[in-house]
Amino acid sequence: MLKTDNTKKRVKFTAGVVRAFTCDQNRTEQLLWDTDEKTLCIRARKSGGRSYYYQSRLNGKVIKLRIGSLSNTELTHEVARVEARKYQSMVDSGKDPRLEIKRSLLSEAAEQVEIAKKGVKFQQVLDDYIAANMSEWGKSHYNDYLKSTQITQRGRNGILYAFKGVTLEDLDSEFLLAWVKLEKEHRPTATAKGYRLLRACLNWANTQPKYKDTIELDQLFNNTEIRKAIPKPKARKDSLDSLHLPLWFESVKAIDNPVIAACLQTLLLTGARREEVLSLKWSDVDFQWFSLTIKDKIEGKRTIPLTPYVAQILHHLPRRNKWVFSSPTSDSGRLVEPYIAHAKAIEIAGLPKLSIHGLRRSFGSLSEWVECPVGIVAQIQGHKPSATAEKHYRVRPLDLLRLWHTKIEKQILNFAGLEQPADFSEELRVVV
Repeated sequence: MLKTDNTKKRVKFTAGVVRAFTCDQNRTEQLLWDTDEKTLCIRARKSGGRSYYYQSRLNGKVIKLRIGSLSNTELTHEVARVEARKYQSMVDSGKDPRLEIKRSLLSEAAEQVEIAKKGVKFQQVLDDYIAANMSEWGKSHYNDYLKSTQITQRGRNGILYAFKGVTLEDLDSEFLLAWVKLEKEHRPTATAKGYRLLRACLNWANTQPKYKDTIELDQLFNNTEIRKAIPKPKARKDSLDSLHLPLWFESVKAIDNPVIAACLQTLLLTGARREEVLSLKWSDVDFQWFSLTIKDKIEGKRTIPLTPYVAQILHHLPRRNKWVFSSPTSDSGRLVEPYIAHAKAIEIAGLPKLSIHGLRRSFGSLSEWVECPVGIVAQIQGHKPSATAEKHYRVRPLDLLRLWHTKIEKQILNFAGLEQPADFSEELRVVV
């Protein structure tokens, strides 16, 4: 702090005077005041430090401000005088220059933040959103976001790929509307899903100080034209009819990769979800008690019967690693995408287009031919119980599920013109 000195030593600051002024050795600090600008002084310390200071009074109180160090060659005594006069002008108008400086710095910082925000690209926001929320998401939802701006294994752009290099400043209603109209022509369901992913990400960003108020969310998501353009979600109804089954089995069994062929047949005959089947390990297959332990997205895991035909095709698969549906060319060591082979098989058979999830739908529909109780089918497929009785008063043992599941498999095989294997339990009771 500057000390009040009633006997101020004043000289006209020149380059030589400024250069020559130092603190006397018998003092800890010493001041030298300018004659041209009476509010300007140099404070020299015994340690060797020297700085320009401004000092004046406002409302009867002393105001002191450090202008800068003399070691800064750009801060000459002329520049220091200009700064001192600027501060005195503020005092003359009744303003405290210390507060004005703080306001200026805050305003400048805010301006820099706004400039930085304008240069932020959507991919950066998405990466931050994923990192902040992935621990709360399921694997499927996480993968949806992760793949949304990447190129897929089939060579297609992820649904949000067009946004990847777009800055938040350029992300307006015109861009979003053009994206919706372009994408929905080829993949309407994915477009609707991509819109929901985008909205969730940007809504989160608007709660973060780093991105807050960067974009006009109301303009994007409450825009009537855009909302009308978003495809309405439609429940898919693709599934195999009983008359399709002979051609389907014939074409699938002819796939030159036996692992993919086995996987597709397992998907149909268990009614399980794609990832539930693809992630099966040999430790999940019990050939002694004929059961499969499947990762379930509702309950975590569930145990279903290992029916005769499925047991037979799994038994003959190569045991390359821990995965039932292994792949020597995959980084993970297991089959990742059976869709391409399935689509080709469908095309060769001359059947209507059928998704992998359509096989799960087919199992549920075909099970009605044996008049299987709905609750049994739901438990095998891992559907969430839909009634109080199912939730709290139905505990079905595996043997009961096996009774009906075997009937369902047999009926499907009958439609396909295939025989269900006879009792070969002794052959399959092996250590895997």
